[in-house]
Amino acid sequence: GDDIEVEYTYINGPFFLRAARLWRNVFKWCSSDDSGDFGERLLQSFEGGVRHYEGRFANCKLNRPFHSYEAIFAFCDGQLTMTRGSNEMPNFREASSVGFFGGYMVYEHAQCTRLCSTRDAVVTRPPGGRIVIGCNFLTRSYRVFTVNLGTHELNTMNGSGHESPAYLGGSGKLDTGLSWMEEFVNRLSKREVAPQRGVLGSDHQYDCLSLFPAQGSSSASRRVTKGIEVVASSVAAFEINAVVYSVRIRLLTQGEDGYLTPEERGFDTCQLKSRHWRLTNTIQDEVDEVNGDGVVGRFPLLFEGGYRDDNMQTERQMTAG
Repeated sequence: GDDIEVEYTYINGPFFLRAARLWRNVFKWCSSDDSGDFGERLLQSFEGGVRHYEGRFANCKLNRPFHSYEAIFAFCDGQLTMTRGSNEMPNFREASSVGFFGGYMVYEHAQCTRLCSTRDAVVTRPPGGRIVIGCNFLTRSYRVFTVNLGTHELNTMNGSGHESPAYLGGSGKLDTGLSWMEEFVNRLSKREVAPQRGVLGSDHQYDCLSLFPAQGSSSASRRVTKGIEVVASSVAAFEINAVVYSVRIRLLTQGEDGYLTPEERGFDTCQLKSRHWRLTNTIQDEVDEVNGDGVVGRFPLLFEGGYRDDNMQTERQMTAG
């Protein structure tokens, strides 16, 4: 009879089962109270899964280091593309905030990284034999997660083409992609990261998954003095070759651990007048001290349940009056 050409599909069973558990945990988190409204928006942003010959690794046949990535995208081919219109995500500002890998904003630098779809991976493909896994579409801070086709390493790349390892625990392993995703989803499940309003700026009306470790996370430091809570945490910002930090200060409310009544603490409200940070670099064993008035020219007045955002001009008026 006639010869028939057959298209074979190779599936790595253990990777496929791990990917199934991973996405089950993602969907479970999106449906939980922990995710809030953000979880529903995240679910709506996911694309359907793709077969081997349809995805971004179609030209990497029989290449074992890419099987773990193929297992991930077999269930979900990233998030809704930013290169075409979508009824589910009609607003670019809204769509850009639904980054599966979360984000942060420091001064004018904003970051929110999505799990990249195949269509966007083709459009944003960087030079030098790399395939895009995640991408940030906020124009001021270009960032992509890439897989190097030659070395199989998972890296982050900024707009200048500088690369840094994205996952230190998976160098040279066949399951790097899955291990990287599993670790992040584990952080979600343990409430180490959580959606917050204003992550991408005070004028941003949509919740975003904040990469700054949440209160209670082992990666955040918390202290309470006279009913005032201070939570400090940091994030590695590879795209600007820096480590950025967050210091959150608030007056605790009744029922919270460490709360004191106004009579016990001796005041109804309190105002931040000055700051003194001690920033420790544990790798290089260095300590950097930061001193100054207020924080970024602001002097927040704290009260139970909120704060008043006073700026430098308001502070001068209050001092003079």
